Amino acid sequence: FFIYRPTSWVPLIVDAPLGRFTAQGRLSRDPALRDTLRFAASIDSLALVRGLLSDSLAAAWGDSLAGHARLRGLAFGSLDTLDIRTEWEGVGLKAGSNAADSVSGDLLLFGFPSATRGLATFDALRVVLGGVPLHRLSAEATVREPAWVDASVRLMAGDSLYATARADVRWTPDSVRVQLDSLDAVSPGMHWRLAQPALMTSSATGLQLDSLRLASAEGARIEILAHIDSAGPIVGTLRALRVPIAHAAFT
Repeated sequence: FFIYRPTSWVPLIVDAPLGRFTAQGRLSRDPALRDTLRFAASIDSLALVRGLLSDSLAAAWGDSLAGHARLRGLAFGSLDTLDIRTEWEGVGLKAGSNAADSVSGDLLLFGFPSATRGLATFDALRVVLGGVPLHRLSAEATVREPAWVDASVRLMAGDSLYATARADVRWTPDSVRVQLDSLDAVSPGMHWRLAQPALMTSSATGLQLDSLRLASAEGARIEILAHIDSAGPIVGTLRALRVPIAHAAFT
């Protein structure tokens, strides 16, 4: 992919229908060598990505895809063990009923891929998720091990709702395990929090939610248990105690 000159590496530049992709440098197969590779990409319009989507996503999002995005980064090390830093941003993004005026994020990884650890961040302004408007949505994930992430999420919906959550996420080739350690949601006249850690497990057989318990500052209680069989029925239990009608929109 690179043209070698005695004094430098000439960058590879690819202009494609999707946008422009560039790279400069090299990465060695020898773990004793530490090389550098710089890379960047710009997508002029997400509408051009439609041909790369699965049939189901293409049918769901169709002609709604819009916006442009840019990414730049640096990889240092060898193909055996890499340190990676990337930054990306997007403007005017839209896909189906989801949209964001602007998004940005960065990724910092050490020891990729065998002993990965690092940090990823995400921030989006003026967001719409499934038709629900949010003023701001941000997230941070600390990569503890290649299959273990400690994640936190924060969202603001205008002046009416502020919520934060933290979860421990671990996965294997067969399943994903999410332990929700904290959840706090505040809006005028309402304050809900997670009463105890809740566990959600996803596998080929289905999705299991084990005892999500919420408590309000006013003494209300909600408990949810659910099992969604990948090839069968949805079974769930909802228990509510002293939940005011005014909170129904949130609960």
